[in-house]
Amino acid sequence: MLFFYWIFFKIIVYYNIKKQKVCIMKNIKIILIALIGLLISSNSYAAWPFSSNNGFVSKNDFNQGKFKGFNVGALKDYDERYIDELAPTGANIVRVIVPFTFCKPVEDKMPCIYQVSPDNVEKLKKMSDQFGKKNIKIIVSALFYEKQKGDFWKSKMLQAGMSDSWKYFADQIKDDKNIAALELYYSPDESSLPDKHKVSRAWSIAGYNMIKAIRNVDTNHVIIFQVPNGDPANIKGLLDLNDNNIVYGFDMFYPNALTLQGIINKQSFPYPLGAEYGLDPLFTGKATIIDKKALSDYLQPIIDFKNKGNAVFISSWGIVYYAPQGSAYRYLTDVLSIFNDNKLSWAYYGFRINKAFDPFIAGENISDDARTPEASLITLLRENMEKK
Repeated sequence: MLFFYWIFFKIIVYYNIKKQKVCIMKNIKIILIALIGLLISSNSYAAWPFSSNNGFVSKNDFNQGKFKGFNVGALKDYDERYIDELAPTGANIVRVIVPFTFCKPVEDKMPCIYQVSPDNVEKLKKMSDQFGKKNIKIIVSALFYEKQKGDFWKSKMLQAGMSDSWKYFADQIKDDKNIAALELYYSPDESSLPDKHKVSRAWSIAGYNMIKAIRNVDTNHVIIFQVPNGDPANIKGLLDLNDNNIVYGFDMFYPNALTLQGIINKQSFPYPLGAEYGLDPLFTGKATIIDKKALSDYLQPIIDFKNKGNAVFISSWGIVYYAPQGSAYRYLTDVLSIFNDNKLSWAYYGFRINKAFDPFIAGENISDDARTPEASLITLLRENMEKK
């Protein structure tokens, strides 16, 4: 290919000299345009589906529905052998949880509150290298250790420690172009916040400080701001994060009684689901029909938010494989249709995280555990992931 570029260059130079129309700037433009055209037509470049951001993923890549993949759980639980099963699904992104644990003070530095252990930094780099060879990007999602749930809402010191540790960690991975995004916090929870109605405002302030810390060392990576509980209702109250490469993360397990049946309740629910089941997931005061329209209505605030110019990502979604009478397949079909119609990027929950959500299990009994790549759910997901 380089030899071809050189021959092309020589022909242009010879032509211009012969015609005595040598114009350096014009020639440079001609050559650049030609080379760009050749690059676009080459297999190596054409296969690369992401926009240019110095080789890094941009928020626009997320916002154009280019990413489809899996949650893969905690970094410590990931097995390098999983790639042989994951790569053939067509996934091009995974979301991995990286633990930020309490640490001891570091010499000659500010007191250390949180850290990513050197072992986990090394494991992440190996994982990135392995996935990069398969053209699968990684979202690094931080999970901060808490002695009591929601500690960080109450403590300025912990919030400062979160920002400091993100800055230190981001500095170690800032040049890794196979990392698609840095997710500030895996799932900020409002349960211990004194005024839960102000969760979006409180998390915006904490997140803003983390973003500033990261941008001191890393100006390239996308930063994912997970909306509290992944709930579209929490869009209200969000403050401007003052960063031009932010993606907002949301979850889609609506309604929980259906998607988490057998985990949070013992009742069996089909999909679609009639009003006779008495579900009222949004506390409207009346039983709700759960069908594709209801799912679309639930996701509409996210779509409206996206249409206002914000980049969004469905960070986690899914349904238990044993939902009765083909319900899981129908639910996935309808949700995927809405995602595709609105160009939403997503990460399914999950890949070897929780047996109840394993799309490789073909049966519909909660006791089934035989896994196959021909199971109906993984087949449906694979067909969608192959459509980039």
